[in-house]
Amino acid sequence: MKRSVTRIVLLSACLLAFASCSGHGNYMAFTDNVVYVEEFPEKYSLTDAEEVNTGVLGSYDFRIVDSVMVFITGGDYGWKVISKDDYSESCNLLRRGNGPGEFISAPAPYSVEFYDENGEIYCYLSDMNKREMYRMNFSESLRTGQTELETIAGELPYPSMAMVYLGDSEYFYKTLSDNMTSYRRSIFEDGESFTPEWLEPLNSAHVDPGKDFNLLSATTGYDRSRNIVVETPVRLNNINIYALDGSIRKTVNIGPKLSDIDRLQELDRADHPKTFAMSQLYDGFFASLYLGETAYTYELGRTQMPHIYCFDYEGNPLADILLDEQVTSFDFDFEGGWLYVLDQITDRMWRYALPEGFDLR
Repeated sequence: MKRSVTRIVLLSACLLAFASCSGHGNYMAFTDNVVYVEEFPEKYSLTDAEEVNTGVLGSYDFRIVDSVMVFITGGDYGWKVISKDDYSESCNLLRRGNGPGEFISAPAPYSVEFYDENGEIYCYLSDMNKREMYRMNFSESLRTGQTELETIAGELPYPSMAMVYLGDSEYFYKTLSDNMTSYRRSIFEDGESFTPEWLEPLNSAHVDPGKDFNLLSATTGYDRSRNIVVETPVRLNNINIYALDGSIRKTVNIGPKLSDIDRLQELDRADHPKTFAMSQLYDGFFASLYLGETAYTYELGRTQMPHIYCFDYEGNPLADILLDEQVTSFDFDFEGGWLYVLDQITDRMWRYALPEGFDLR
């Protein structure tokens, strides 16, 4: 394991503002407030990963919650829960189906907000095919082996995705336009939708009719204590951070130049970038898995080693973690001193010992 300290290179957002005015770029970014990151103050290279045999097959995502690991799987149940200590099976949750308490589409664990309330762990879940939002007592579900669920909202906007529960009768969500050329981020409150004007820089990003709208796709995480959304595009080099009251609007970009969607959509789909895979949000920072591939190399032979980039919630770079295994998702186990990683393509899982003293929370 190597550790070195490097300098941070933050280029002026004024350069982009000038380029945007003169070049008429099509960006999914807050172009008036961009942090350009080319190096990180802390840099780690992790090696000697220990392979982990959980017995869970066919999962593309997982999450560590207290003493268990939650995997999304196929089959009758959306989630398989196992012990973090010995990988023994705990229970299956989120039964698939169209009946009461069942999920047509189970949410990926990394996108779910887990929180503690009076010593019990709860989480918010949505099934947008049923237009419903739920609250699950996760701790009680582990005790009973049943999905302990209550419905807290119905008749939510459809079609929508990335639905975030903000409070009673208030939600943040995204929807794909009818012609599949753009995403619209909106607030749903007391049965009505509205779009804050300050979200227009992100909502204005678009592809031409018939082009691949996945160029605009992004994972969405929410930090409730800060009321901040972390939006991580899977085809672009930038991450967007914004508070839902509009007080914070910032874009973090890897490298010296924003991804111009107009240019990307003219490429063959095989040449479209495959940049970020997902992000995980923690108390004091968030971390994003960067692949640096193209759609072609990601499917047929990856050429770059993945990085986990860590930032604080103001968008400042904290650490760059280089891995020596190909992975598609991750989570930190700070109590155990491990970084767990999963590769969806090969169905393998490993864990790395964290560097001594590494904890950005």
